[in-house]
Amino acid sequence: MKKCKDCQAEKPQKDFYGKQGECKECTKKRVSAYGKTTKGKEVDRKRNLKPERKKKQLGYVRKSRKKHVNRYKCMSKFWNEFRKGTIKKLSCEKCGTDQLVEAHHPDYSKPLEVIWLCSLHHKEWHRNNQTKNAN
Repeated sequence: MKKCKDCQAEKPQKDFYGKQGECKECTKKRVSAYGKTTKGKEVDRKRNLKPERKKKQLGYVRKSRKKHVNRYKCMSKFWNEFRKGTIKKLSCEKCGTDQLVEAHHPDYSKPLEVIWLCSLHHKEWHRNNQTKNAN
């Protein structure tokens, strides 16, 4: 058993990272809080500019594109038309705001049929619904 220097709780050794004095829960809280500060965001931004991080990120993107082929093709077709100007951004269909409006595809087999939702309503839509033809 070991005592955490932060929360003062007695915990087994497996609840600590190596020889660190604070438990895993307290470490996670501290790191999360630091990541939300201006300095923490700047450190993270600089870390993401390193070549090995860029390579790893590219690997994630490629893996995701292989896994979600229909979604990727649908979004590519949509954004090409959007850039051409054939599709115009509208306000949120739920609340009417023009702030942070996102295009949403309820069905990936219809790439040019989107509904425009603010980020709040877009997240709400995904919590309550499932996209068709996702894979």
